[in-house]
Amino acid sequence: VTHKKETPNKVVMEAFHSRFINARNVEWTKETENYEAIFSEDGFEKISKIDFQGNIIEVRTNIKPETLVTPVVDKLKKHGIIMNAIHIDNKLFGESFEFIIKDNWKVRHLFITDREGNVCSHSNFDDLV
Repeated sequence: VTHKKETPNKVVMEAFHSRFINARNVEWTKETENYEAIFSEDGFEKISKIDFQGNIIEVRTNIKPETLVTPVVDKLKKHGIIMNAIHIDNKLFGESFEFIIKDNWKVRHLFITDREGNVCSHSNFDDLV
């Protein structure tokens, strides 16, 4: 549930800047239980969720599908063409990926996988938007 643009408190800002030293074009949004920062760093678009105490809860990084390791790609290419890939590092759930894959019928699907590319959940992307 989002929210208004708002500059975070000092603790959150210090935590953010200590972790994301090269962050550029940062946009902040205050959510119910945390802040969300959308920014670019070292050529990657990122989203970070940080709680009000300065704990980094999650970092989502848009990555180029062609940079994925072969075992992950091999598990997913049977579903179609990988259009979008996001690496997720979540404090509670660990590391995972989110993929948008277009099948042979031009239907887009959302896949959530573990770090090795094993599918954890799958849904029709067009039903979600």
